[in-house]
Amino acid sequence: MVRDVLCGWFGDSGGEHCVLQAALLLANISVSLQLCGLYYYVWIILLPRLGGYEIVEETEELEGGARLRKLVRQYPRRTEAEEEAPLLS
Repeated sequence: MVRDVLCGWFGDSGGEHCVLQAALLLANISVSLQLCGLYYYVWIILLPRLGGYEIVEETEELEGGARLRKLVRQYPRRTEAEEEAPLLS
């Protein structure tokens, strides 16, 4: 794999084939990074907006003193008036 990336700049006995391999590898890396960005946007930005919640980071302390961070959904808190209001009026 490293040879495929480097042969595009330093040349190889393969000639044109080597350059094509390097170009395709860089294109694949670029597409993969774009898909990662799209995945992040959908799960961290778009779905919380549509679902009416936000993603927050919680820190939990384990027995050995280690800390664990995790991303969780947090829905907006309701007021007492909203909680006591009947569903059908």
